[in-house]
Amino acid sequence: MAKPVAKPIKILYLAGWGRSGSTLLARILAQAEGCVHLGELRTLWIDGFQAKSTCGCGQLLRQCGVWQDIFQRGFAGATPLDPVAFNHLRQTHEPRTAQLWHHLLRPATKAQFRAQSQPYLQVLRQLYGAIADLYPGATIVDDSLHPGYGYLLSLVPEFEVTVVHLVRDGRACAYSWAKRQKKGLGSYSLRDSALGWNLRNLAVEGLGRDPDLRYRRLRYEDWIQQPQAAIADLLQFAHIAADPHACFVEPHAVRLGISHSVFGNANRTETGVIPLQLDHAWQQHLGRRDTLLVTALTAPLLWRYGY
Repeated sequence: MAKPVAKPIKILYLAGWGRSGSTLLARILAQAEGCVHLGELRTLWIDGFQAKSTCGCGQLLRQCGVWQDIFQRGFAGATPLDPVAFNHLRQTHEPRTAQLWHHLLRPATKAQFRAQSQPYLQVLRQLYGAIADLYPGATIVDDSLHPGYGYLLSLVPEFEVTVVHLVRDGRACAYSWAKRQKKGLGSYSLRDSALGWNLRNLAVEGLGRDPDLRYRRLRYEDWIQQPQAAIADLLQFAHIAADPHACFVEPHAVRLGISHSVFGNANRTETGVIPLQLDHAWQQHLGRRDTLLVTALTAPLLWRYGY
């Protein structure tokens, strides 16, 4: 009797530049039946294992029962849990922008790169496999953002990856990063944010050309103003049969439960009713000179994305 073919592990991957509303969008999607969100999984081995790193539930990540279960399921066998070694593998094998474009423009290199990356791809199999084992049949919503990491996920035959390219006005992103810088939280200057916004979005567009991935672009400004329609569309696009309105208490407010996210925006810990409002503070506070600077640096893609 033939052995049944295992179903692929479905991953809904949010990619784009930081400060684009990815954490909030991922958490809303995770409220749908058949979805699970555990944060930016790319950062697990470095951010999740720092001494004071907390899970979205408020506990230290290493003490969270959900994560203990995942680690036990995925790393109790031949590959022991070694966060430092795993993060080194990620740094070694995750393609940077130039290398990513090399692979995307030369598809014939994919098989060779997959073979070279097997040590880290095995770690990804164990991690996402453990999550799928704990949440059978669920689509894993991963808002790791980086296109190189998304490309690595596409190299694992057991994964079925859908990419949502999340775009926000580059001037709003630059202003948000600058606010973090003033608070001493670590971020990008206006210039660096503008240049990073360009490179990241172009790289995600390139990722969308990969025939092994399904791709859709979504603007922050559109989904935050029509959230119910946007969530319904994304669930349908990702082939997730769930009520898109389940967590909405009104057209522009959602009820969010406890998150077990490993890393992300501070709002990953917020629970209860969350209003959904367009954040356009940059238009009042960025300043004319800074606005002109960021606009000049991002103008071609601003036009391309309808800003």
